[in-house]
Amino acid sequence: TTKSSSACVCVSLRRVLLPLLLSSLVAMILLEAYNRIVYDTVMRAFAQATDPEKKIEQMVVESGEFDGAHFLVCNDANARSVFRVALSMLCLDNCLANGGQDMLGQKYGDLISEPMEGYGVTLMFDVENPSAPPEDIAMRCASLKRNLMGASILSAFNAKMGSYIRLPYRKGESVYFVPSENGLTVCYLIRFESEDDRIIGSAFLQELNDLKDPQLKRPPLRRFEWNH
Repeated sequence: TTKSSSACVCVSLRRVLLPLLLSSLVAMILLEAYNRIVYDTVMRAFAQATDPEKKIEQMVVESGEFDGAHFLVCNDANARSVFRVALSMLCLDNCLANGGQDMLGQKYGDLISEPMEGYGVTLMFDVENPSAPPEDIAMRCASLKRNLMGASILSAFNAKMGSYIRLPYRKGESVYFVPSENGLTVCYLIRFESEDDRIIGSAFLQELNDLKDPQLKRPPLRRFEWNH
C-alpha cells in the first residue's frame, strides 16, 4: 500500500503539478543577467553626485545571490565620491583562470582596483569624475559575475576536444563545459540535501527531459542521469 501511494504521488507530480509549475515559471519569473541591487545602488550614487541639493550619503550595501556569490557596494567616509564594488564567489579562481582575467582587462580596465579584504575582485570609480557614462559603469558593475562566468563559457568553445572547464559555483555543486564536435555540452552536478528534494528534483528534471513545448524555445535536454 505504501509503495502504491508513493507511486500515485509521483505520477500526480509529474502529470499534473509540474506542467502547471513550469508554465507559471515561464510566465512569471524574470531572471535578470545582472544584479539589480548593485545597479540601482550605483545609479543612486551618481544621482546624488549630480544633484546640487543633495550630499553623497555614506553607503554600505551588500547583496547575496542564490549561488552564494556576494556583492558589496560602499564608499569611503573620507572620500564619499569614491565607490567600490567588490565581488566574492566560490568559482572566482576558476573563472579568472579560464578567460576571466583577460575579460577584466578588456571590459573593466578603467575600473579595476586592488581587491578588498575578503573579496576576489574590486572595481573602483569616482561618481563626481566618472571614466564613462553612469549607466555604463552601473551596468558593468552589476554584470561582473555574469561576465566572469561568461568568459569561461567562451573559453570552453575554444578549448581542445577531450578537455573541460569546471566551475564549482556552489558548495558541493559544479557546472562543466565540455567541447564537442557540434558545439558545447553543459553538465550540471546538483546536490539534493534531503530525500524529498531528491524525489521532487528527479520528477522535475525528468519532466524537463520529456517536455516538448516549442514555446519554451530551449535546446533539448539530451540526457538525464540520476545517481543517489
